[in-house]
Amino acid sequence: MNKSLIIGIGSHTKVGKTTFANLFKELLSAELPDREVVILSFATQLRKELNHWTIKEYNIDLYSCPPEEKELIRPIMAGHGKIKRFFSKGTHYTELLEHKIKTDYDIEHDNPIYIIDDFRYCSKVSGYENDEDVWIKKNGGVTVYLDRYDTIPENSYFDFTNKGYITPANDDERENSYVIKQCADYKLEWPTTNNKQERMKYVVEFYEWLRYNHYIDGKTQ
Repeated sequence: MNKSLIIGIGSHTKVGKTTFANLFKELLSAELPDREVVILSFATQLRKELNHWTIKEYNIDLYSCPPEEKELIRPIMAGHGKIKRFFSKGTHYTELLEHKIKTDYDIEHDNPIYIIDDFRYCSKVSGYENDEDVWIKKNGGVTVYLDRYDTIPENSYFDFTNKGYITPANDDERENSYVIKQCADYKLEWPTTNNKQERMKYVVEFYEWLRYNHYIDGKTQ
């Protein structure tokens, strides 16, 4: 890959990883309009592998199904991904995504920024030497851990700050999320809110961190 920057946003489900990625892309479009920003996902490749079968068997389109159908089909998607990861030692989806980047984006764009909004697996947990975290780092990338809390907790746990954090959906998520948090280059938590300006404050703080640590060029001061 060329001089692109990869940002892997990791954690468990329902903390707002895709929302954060979209807001960051919006901010970058304003701050660095000459630099292409692309949001990618490891799960996109998994959906391509399964979608024809899920439509045939269940009439479920993985690209447009409602939340309740997505929850029904999630165990099948997770099982398929686990098998693919096992036989490739964790490299199946990173290799597919790297090929897509090289063929679809790197050729067309100079120095792009790629945001991966579903970074979930670490070598320290899986035992695979070249898992997602290693792949991101090998390509000069940055890892981010994102957490979300409710002011009125539901399906969450309390800490000494009296915040109710959104909990992982299963043991696999819990184990990997914990390690991602320990190893991430940048950690942030944000509250549950529909206020875009409130959310954007956390995105701006991350952008300033990237600039300070020379991962990214900002506007000339």
